[in-house]
Amino acid sequence: MEKRFNMLLNDYRDNYIQYKSNGNERYKSSYESAQTAIENIFKEINTIPAKTLDNSELEMKLIQENDNRVGAEMRVPTIPLVQQYSHTTQYIVIGSLALVALGLTFNPWRNV
Repeated sequence: MEKRFNMLLNDYRDNYIQYKSNGNERYKSSYESAQTAIENIFKEINTIPAKTLDNSELEMKLIQENDNRVGAEMRVPTIPLVQQYSHTTQYIVIGSLALVALGLTFNPWRNV
């Protein structure tokens, strides 16, 4: 049905463009017949009864999906996005950067 629908859409588009550009009535009748065939396909689709699930089946399906999701979340290892350093390491790094900045600022050999 999908292939037939796509074929009808292509026929409709091509014939409609030809009719609008040329004004030939043959193309008009062709795109109108394609349009009615497309409308009939939609009517067929609307008349097909949809399969409905029983409430208990639906509940079990939702519970199973939730269990699968929670299980997948539990299996994923948690990796911290930022590695935590001790305060001592942080102070050493900040102090070193401050000394380098001071050394660059007060360079006695620099030409002024």
